[in-house]
Amino acid sequence: MELYTIGKIVGAQGIKGELKVYPQTSFPERFLQMEKVIVGNDLTKREYKILNVRDHKNVIILNLDGIDDRNQAEALVGQELFVTREELYELPEDCFYIFDLIGLKVEDKKWGLLGKIKDVIEGAQDLYLVTPEESAPAKVEFYIPAVKAFVLAINLETGVMQVDLPEGLWEE
Repeated sequence: MELYTIGKIVGAQGIKGELKVYPQTSFPERFLQMEKVIVGNDLTKREYKILNVRDHKNVIILNLDGIDDRNQAEALVGQELFVTREELYELPEDCFYIFDLIGLKVEDKKWGLLGKIKDVIEGAQDLYLVTPEESAPAKVEFYIPAVKAFVLAINLETGVMQVDLPEGLWEE
């Protein structure tokens, strides 16, 4: 079962086992609608029923079933909160989760296969970091701005991003 991180436990709140969670999701409001969550790290994971949730100064305060005092809460600090793929929010058309974009092949109309997406740099203008294929005209990693003028289509089923890039966007 593949899991997706939506937050990290950063501290204990009070003496009744409440957890401070830093949201790592574009949809922090999701915590208010959840009934359960998976908590863990690389070694262990456990599902907990959510008893109470509130938003407090850019963190989420969670009360989980079975975490009843500060000591139990402090033992979970540093662990992550996960959901399954089925529990991810459905995105609007032409919006994608970053983890779905990483690894996509990048094919240009003129130059053919350029490489694969290695990372997505989020900012005022998102950028796709592309690692070139050996046969590609680019010889070092380069960035593609995430704009409709360059990105023609993204097909997750075929694993391909189709682009139409101007000359000079990469080093040859």
